[in-house]
Amino acid sequence: MDKISWKNELKDNENLDAFFDHISLKSDATKATYLWILKGIIDFYGYSYSEFDPKCIIQKEYKRLIR
Repeated sequence: MDKISWKNELKDNENLDAFFDHISLKSDATKATYLWILKGIIDFYGYSYSEFDPKCIIQKEYKRLIR
């Protein structure tokens, strides 16, 4: 059985279509950085890559992330 990478799970997540549209014209290095930051945020909160919805994170949770 093939293991699905976290990047593929993110790409298959329809909640992130706007994110991928936004980074589509950026350099490969910038895309990798954006993806790594997004992965870190998702890991920090313990969400699933395939089901993560950025709308579910409220301002209070972002404050917890940057402290």
